[in-house]
This record gives sequence, structure tokens and C-alpha cells, in this order.
Amino acid sequence: MKENQPTTDIREIRIRPRNQCFYAEFVYKMISLPTYDLNQSNMLGIDPGINNWLTCVSNVGTSFIIDGKHLKSMNQYYNKRVSTLKIFNKCNYLKDAKKIYVDYDT
Repeated sequence: MKENQPTTDIREIRIRPRNQCFYAEFVYKMISLPTYDLNQSNMLGIDPGINNWLTCVSNVGTSFIIDGKHLKSMNQYYNKRVSTLKIFNKCNYLKDAKKIYVDYDT
């Protein structure tokens, strides 16, 4: 339960059995969200890709491309580092799996 939440906001407490334990779920009063006046005639199409991470086109006539090559290279470096650590720590990999840290700044 949240410590900074007043107990007067609690609407319901559900006690549910799961995995041989009991969990308490607290249901709070919702704060009304603001409504936005959207123009339903404007649309944006998003096409995910590999080298171009996102290609976006709108019906207004604007389009833009978000480059994903840097993100792809970071992912490839991480996968290469993990495979290297797996080879050297084949026996202890499961114990050391949480210790993997990749420094991209070097």
C-alpha cells in the first residue's frame, strides 16, 4: 500500500490467493483524466524497420524518418559481449548473468 495515499481514497480491498500465498489488492478512487479535443481527420502512419527504426507519414503532408543504425549497432555489440561472456563463463553463466554490464562510451 502506498504510504502517501490517504486511506479515505481506498474503495475496495481484494484478497486473492496465488501461488500458495495471499495477495492484497487495493482499489483506489480514480482521478478524472482531462479530455482532449482531437482532430480526427489527421492521421499518422508508422512503419517500423531495421536500419530506419521508424518511418512516419501523415495525411497532412509531413513525413520523417528516425534512424535506427546506432541502436542496431548497440544491440549487436551487446549480443557479442554476452556471447563472449557465455563462452568464458560456461559453467558459471547462470550465476553471473545478472552482472553483465556493457559500457557503450568506451
